[in-house]
Amino acid sequence: MFKIFNLIDMNKLLSFFVTVSLLLFVACQEDDTNRKETAGNIQGMGNAGGELQAEVYDFHEGLVFSEISGVGNTELAASLKSESDGIVITGSTQGSGDQVIVELTIENTNTEDACLSAWFRAGTVFGSNIEGVQNGILLAPVDVCVPAGATKTFILYLYCLNLGMDNPDGNDSYEFLGVTTSKTVVELINALKFKKVNYEHYVAYPEVGWSYNVVKNKLQEILWKITNGSGMDADDIAYINSLPDLPTGVFPEYIYDLTIGLPDCWCIDECSVVENSGALSNIVFFVPCATDPYVEIDGDFYDTEGFPFEVEVGFRDPNYNGEYKDILDFSRSIKFEVPNTTEFGSTPPQLGESGSIDIGTFRFITSCEDQQIYVRTKNHDEVVSIIDVDQVGEAVLMTNGFMVEFVSVIPNPTGSGYLYEFNVVSDSCEGAQTNTSDE
Repeated sequence: MFKIFNLIDMNKLLSFFVTVSLLLFVACQEDDTNRKETAGNIQGMGNAGGELQAEVYDFHEGLVFSEISGVGNTELAASLKSESDGIVITGSTQGSGDQVIVELTIENTNTEDACLSAWFRAGTVFGSNIEGVQNGILLAPVDVCVPAGATKTFILYLYCLNLGMDNPDGNDSYEFLGVTTSKTVVELINALKFKKVNYEHYVAYPEVGWSYNVVKNKLQEILWKITNGSGMDADDIAYINSLPDLPTGVFPEYIYDLTIGLPDCWCIDECSVVENSGALSNIVFFVPCATDPYVEIDGDFYDTEGFPFEVEVGFRDPNYNGEYKDILDFSRSIKFEVPNTTEFGSTPPQLGESGSIDIGTFRFITSCEDQQIYVRTKNHDEVVSIIDVDQVGEAVLMTNGFMVEFVSVIPNPTGSGYLYEFNVVSDSCEGAQTNTSDE
């Protein structure tokens, strides 16, 4: 009898130890899970390894997306078509950050005469398909408006989630994954709600004393503290709280709620100068110091990244008698003009025609580096303004509904001369109205 009871007791004891071991194993697993939600140890971010975790959301029916490709952000030479061409016009640009840049095309297959908004929610993550290349994230919402029956190619700027990994280039591809489920990153997203974060926020709604370049660099540092470090501190939170707020109505109030569907179309469609808003007819850059441009181009046709322009060097308009006529008469110039052609079966897209904030990047090469560039834009009206190029971010808000921003002037990476870069933003009037209809 004693041996039988002893055997029973031993079985109970063994069962007890097995139960305790299982409980300890589960507790350890829970600890592992909790550790993945702490700064510096988040799946797919920093150096933690693993796959990005995200909640998928849907876009409006009728929007068809292309593959998402990487874009090099430091190789300016590679972005030029060739050494002999030297002029590139990119398509619409939105988002924030400069470490991860992707390009995609959206087709609106809707046959009705209405645009569709492609809503990219705050916290949307894009996973690299190439090992060792940075993953990217949007810290604020982006709304890309695509007219009915149209196709729109655009550039999306993202923040880097993996400090130390490689930047993407044209050989890399990305996958849309949805909104991150990382609790520590979501805390940052929530702190930035309705703050001016994206590039288009600062060009559409200028804020005295605030520079987009400074803001995006600071936010990237804060994000890296979360993904690769120990997390945000009190100074970071104070900085975020100090960021300027977006005007009411720029986004729906429920833009951050994934459970609520968003309006079909929510596009900035009129400026404070309504009668002058609309698509860009042409833009001319006058460089007084350039007696001979480094690149000689005469009427070549460019179709790059969605905004085709005919390019003319040495443009002269004998009928122009407006402001700065004497200077413009002798300055070398490069004119970008929307072509009147149906070569591709339809009228080419124009910067600003869709009623959304379109941002076109204009690059050209001249023989000299000038301190002042004269810029002439035309849609309904012709407007001339001066940009001083002594600091990055110098911009002028034209009264015809366009903002022209100086980005950089550097020695030409492909040869002699200097490479200038400007961004031209459509419908960038302070106090622009929004279409708030949910229909």
